[in-house]
Amino acid sequence: MFFTKIIESMNFRNAFLIICLCVCSAFISAAKGYKYGKIPLEELAMTTYQNDTSASAVVLLKTGTTEFDYRSDGFGVASVFERRVKILTSDGVDYANVEIPFYKSARSNGTCETIFDIEAAAYNLEDGKIVKSKLSKQYIYREKVDENWNVVKFSIPNVKVGTVIEYRYKYSSNNPYSIDSWKIQESVPVFKSIYEVLIPAYYQYRFQTKGYEYIDCQKSTQSRAYDIRFNTGAGYINKTVNVPLNRLVFIADTLPALKDEPFVWCKNEYRTLVDFELFGVQFPGAIFEGYSSSWKKVKELLLEHEYFGAHIKGLSRLKNPFWGLQEQARLDTMDTENQIRSLFQILKSRMQWDGSYTLMSRTISEAIRQGKGSNADLNFVFLRMLSDANIKAYPVLICERDKGSLPLQTPSIDKLTTFVIVAYAPDGKAFYIDGSVEHGDINILPPQLMVSQGAILDLDRDQILDLTSVSKNSTRVNITAQLQPDGTLVGTRQSRYQGQHSSEFKSTLASKGLDTYKQDLEKNQQITITDMDLQQTEGLSSFSSEVVSFEKTTQVSGEYIYVNPMIFPDEPKNVFTSVNRKLPVEFPYLQSVRITVNLDVPEGYIVDEIPKSISAKFEDNKLYMSYVIYAVEDKVQLRYQLDISTLRISSQSYHQLKQFWETLVTKNNAQIVFKKIAK
Repeated sequence: MFFTKIIESMNFRNAFLIICLCVCSAFISAAKGYKYGKIPLEELAMTTYQNDTSASAVVLLKTGTTEFDYRSDGFGVASVFERRVKILTSDGVDYANVEIPFYKSARSNGTCETIFDIEAAAYNLEDGKIVKSKLSKQYIYREKVDENWNVVKFSIPNVKVGTVIEYRYKYSSNNPYSIDSWKIQESVPVFKSIYEVLIPAYYQYRFQTKGYEYIDCQKSTQSRAYDIRFNTGAGYINKTVNVPLNRLVFIADTLPALKDEPFVWCKNEYRTLVDFELFGVQFPGAIFEGYSSSWKKVKELLLEHEYFGAHIKGLSRLKNPFWGLQEQARLDTMDTENQIRSLFQILKSRMQWDGSYTLMSRTISEAIRQGKGSNADLNFVFLRMLSDANIKAYPVLICERDKGSLPLQTPSIDKLTTFVIVAYAPDGKAFYIDGSVEHGDINILPPQLMVSQGAILDLDRDQILDLTSVSKNSTRVNITAQLQPDGTLVGTRQSRYQGQHSSEFKSTLASKGLDTYKQDLEKNQQITITDMDLQQTEGLSSFSSEVVSFEKTTQVSGEYIYVNPMIFPDEPKNVFTSVNRKLPVEFPYLQSVRITVNLDVPEGYIVDEIPKSISAKFEDNKLYMSYVIYAVEDKVQLRYQLDISTLRISSQSYHQLKQFWETLVTKNNAQIVFKKIAK
């Protein structure tokens, strides 16, 4: 009302300026009196969001209400969700394109979710008036993603910078045993979030809040009359019952955007949200029925599943398609490690990985016929091969690193995304392998699968395995070089790669080809390659090596020559450039680098300036670097070391990490100054 009077008494230009000045405090007040379809003028007048002036959009309000309704076949879940978003830049316009996934089981008696009663509109300020553009029903589309998942899509019309969009929809599920997580934090700021849940006391749910931002939880009880159908034995009757309800309201304010940051595997791990878990059901007069799962229950369910357990329990029915090749391999002459390696080479010679990670295998026979399949397809075949070779092996159930960590306290099939294989030698030594391995070896899994928590599918063991350190990852470099009086460096670099470093080296060679690899190396290192020798760059192996003979032009200025003694810097740039950081730093794997350089001083020159030797450590040697350099007669010797002995650095330690890395980069770019001897 206040803003309306201003507009009536002043010209619109001046009124708009006043609105912008007042918008922050007015916006806060308006959120308290929110009503769907009623857009306050101050929201349309917003040009930036004061808590994040770089934001492309801001979720002004997101609300949800979930309650249980009663149907002819029992309780179900019904929800209403509403959202209001302010578009602040052209990048934010994409928020008008909405996708809502929902689940519909392929089984006739499975979970069935529906999305309905969709409303959406855009609101713009034109000539001082609010103009509403409604979404037409004909532009709401439903698509089938796979046999279980569907998606509703729509695009709200007439959206541009300055628009406020609003939409709401209803959700229904016949499954009272599951309440979806309430995801509060988003990739843009969220000003206010309110979620109300009303749960009949018969269903005993736990909830858990996650993330870095504060969520206020308000608890209370109330009751509701349900018209419930009872079986009397002689027939069915309907009876009105007052059912006690547990009411939970979750409120969060001014949440910052959950932004992408480098060195984070899965930012959703740190998203502020509320999770719900059903741990039991007890109706009046009935025995308590527990629903809290365990890994044993999850494993039992998997072993009964037609697309998983049938391939494990019924190994005899899954015939070994490569038995003939396996018989010719003469495995009896090898130890267990080489038996596994030989079998895996047979598998990979006949089947290719199609680039996908799955938990189940629906068409394993088709994958065998085509010679191509998911990692699960290949893994099931390999388990058959290992069984025929009398090698004890098990699936290790995991959630891929970019999809989050395995919830150990709340085991669920839904949280599993794939599995790898662990095989054992008679002495108990473990060997890990996966069908997606292409340039690695036994115990050299793709980093995507190197998780800290994997559940071994052995009903006799409730064991969680750590796959983060199954391989040793290192680079060892020895450089000898002679600096000529004209500033030309002539030398040889001998490199030996182990573990992940070897796998990455081989993968780069395979994707680029030798010629392109050489050209890129020359360009990036500013060298001319005169000779190159590569070893163990194909097939399964834990090591590979490279010898490069090179020439490099250094900087000559008058009587001085400037040379970086590293020649091939290990970390030439600081990858941690942000002033502050919200999320932890997650390295891909543990690793170590050692570089030794022997550099001949050019004839007629002396060392005029030399970098200082230094060592630095971070948090009890979680990170360690050493740079030791000295000149002896006509030679300069350098020993460089970098060890990364942790996978995770907390955001609280980010500034110390940034400083450590700055020291590291500075030494990687330090220079020696050689001076011509006066005659």
